[in-house]
Amino acid sequence: MQIQPIQGLAAIKGINEREARPTVKLEQGQLEGVKRVEIDLRSHTTGRELPADAIQHNSARMFFSPDINHTLDTLLSGPSEQVQDAVYGLFEKNFFSGDSSLTDEDRAGLLEMGLSQAKLLADKFMNASDAAVFTDTVKLLGALAKTRGVDSGTGAITYAELPQKPIGAPDDYVNAGEMMKQFDPEGYRKMQAAILSGDNAGGMLIAFAKKLRQNPEWSKEYLQDRQAFMEGLHNTKLPNRFEEASTDSLADFVSDMNRLLDEAYESGSSLLKENLRSFAALIEGI
Repeated sequence: MQIQPIQGLAAIKGINEREARPTVKLEQGQLEGVKRVEIDLRSHTTGRELPADAIQHNSARMFFSPDINHTLDTLLSGPSEQVQDAVYGLFEKNFFSGDSSLTDEDRAGLLEMGLSQAKLLADKFMNASDAAVFTDTVKLLGALAKTRGVDSGTGAITYAELPQKPIGAPDDYVNAGEMMKQFDPEGYRKMQAAILSGDNAGGMLIAFAKKLRQNPEWSKEYLQDRQAFMEGLHNTKLPNRFEEASTDSLADFVSDMNRLLDEAYESGSSLLKENLRSFAALIEGI
């Protein structure tokens, strides 16, 4: 299955709760001072409407960062392809949906449902050690999803950009390209233009590397910013109205989720119930 970088995915442009339950809203732009990346989501805009019993397989393999994707590849090397599709499906449909018609309340509900779906997958198809790593990874990506912002002029969606550190690189690894974007933005724009035109972009990066040696404080600032950013993601609160749903079996999970949905939404939520139905149908029988 083709892996699509999250940086390359396409630009897109009230909950009435029973018994006065507090409304959970998706907070945007929580992490101050972080770099953002435009997400291209046109390839994920809503297509033709499918029959109610149709199941979409082969979810897009989003690219987040070398270490995150390596972790996911390792964790998902054992489970069936259906489980892999369910995992990447919740990232695509619940965390980073490209549906421009969704409200903030819709996105909050989908994120919460995705967290509960991930818990079922971890409990049902992974050992305790793998489940713990998977849960931490899902929570990190859930926090990343909450950094979503929309450009008021272009409608382009942006998310905070995860550090791009090679697998196995030390904690003090410095990415020259990221640093060039931060400390020499004009030079970085010229380098990107050179890459597109086929000119000598490598020479520009080498020239910047020489500047780095002359400005050691840049590396220190870069590493401090990166550490603060990752700590901010790990500390992001992810409320979930559906966290008490049983994961003893798929049937119990679906029953509890439907009950919790009916409690949270006076008239139910067709969006979330359809999302739940598609998820359950994908992994049913395995």
